Amino acid sequence: MQGIGLRLRAVLQAEKDLNVTGNPISLTATFSFAMIDGRAPGLSQMEDFYECLKNDTRKAPTNYTAKNDLLAAYKARWVNSFNTANPAGSVRQLMFDKYNSTFWNSEIKIPLFIGEYHAPHFHLQKDMEGIVALTLDKKYPFFLGMSFFEFSVRYDKGGTEKEFGMFGYGNCTLSVMDYWGTDYNIRNLVPAKDKFGQTIFESVRAAFGGRGEPIFKGAPCTNPVRVS
Repeated sequence: MQGIGLRLRAVLQAEKDLNVTGNPISLTATFSFAMIDGRAPGLSQMEDFYECLKNDTRKAPTNYTAKNDLLAAYKARWVNSFNTANPAGSVRQLMFDKYNSTFWNSEIKIPLFIGEYHAPHFHLQKDMEGIVALTLDKKYPFFLGMSFFEFSVRYDKGGTEKEFGMFGYGNCTLSVMDYWGTDYNIRNLVPAKDKFGQTIFESVRAAFGGRGEPIFKGAPCTNPVRVS
């Protein structure tokens, strides 16, 4: 928590030094949805950070007078966020139903969003429809929405990390890209499917009410390079 506070302090001081004015950007630190010491996952870390900012650092043992009002900046600009592979029902129970008491009341109103959302072990379209419904639910006015995780398969990570991408790579090399002196193959995209055999991008599109097929740039296959 101290590290987040130091970074918040640094951002505020940099803005002051550069005379940044007008409508400042929102600030966040994306927490893990892991359970720590048996406390509410994600939410307990957010609460700890808030408590740290409320502490008077001028008193012992800190004895430090801050140059910037971190608590005021927090109340005005902060957005809580977290990443999760939990399904919508679990997120609602573990996070949303408890969030109001600390972060959305007469004292403070801190919005919330999910930086990475995808529950690969559950029926994707049904779960995505569930999380979208929570975004629109008036019971959770603090919830801004989520970013689906993720666009393409992370082959470099391997293992369970390969379960998340909407698109995989095909066998057609469309072009070759030079990146810092090394050539890499740029391959075509192919729709990935979830563990139930459903096309992932179709499930996401249906949940958001989108229309139309994705348009891929047509290009002939070329000779691939061997990447060591």
